[in-house]
Amino acid sequence: MKYLFLLLTFFALSASAQVIQRSTRNVTYFDDYQPATITLEDGRIVKQRRANVSLKNGGLLYRRGKDVMEAAIEVVKQVEFENLTFYKVDTLLTIVIDSVGQHTMQRATVIDIPAYRGLLQNNVQITNLSITDHINVNTIDNMPEDRRVFPLLDIFYFTVDGKTFRAEERTLLRKLNRTQRRLFQSIIQRAGFNWHDPADLREILELFD
Repeated sequence: MKYLFLLLTFFALSASAQVIQRSTRNVTYFDDYQPATITLEDGRIVKQRRANVSLKNGGLLYRRGKDVMEAAIEVVKQVEFENLTFYKVDTLLTIVIDSVGQHTMQRATVIDIPAYRGLLQNNVQITNLSITDHINVNTIDNMPEDRRVFPLLDIFYFTVDGKTFRAEERTLLRKLNRTQRRLFQSIIQRAGFNWHDPADLREILELFD
């Protein structure tokens, strides 16, 4: 009960920042592995009967018999499931969540390990706090069921004129001209602006249109 209370408190604090941090009990995007068509960087097409997207690192997983394998993300360009298509950006698989004209906003979702560590450190039921030092993407599978509620972190990208880049202040300042930068500063300095809110980010994306 104490852990649940702390978890709810964490989400309430997130809500006060206007964007509620989502959570999951899974370490994959889909509950079940499912068929996918994978386009590689060299143009080849590969079919996988059982594939999924990792929430640990945003990579591509597939099953070979009973084993779960991870694809070499550097050779993957696009992964198409029945109802959703992922596009690789850097080392992450992203989905398109919005568009302005020909420009798009993409989102990658991964487990927020630092936030999860913070939840565990605040859990008074944990007597050995050193356990949190060993929490990482390789160990969360072993967490007991009552602690398998993982906060999620969204990472946003813009694709403008065919070029994809991170939707973050430092990068955007380099991409905008002087007039756009003035408008950009007025947006991000507005009370309530949140870098994790797609609605706020859309206003920035509109500057490129």
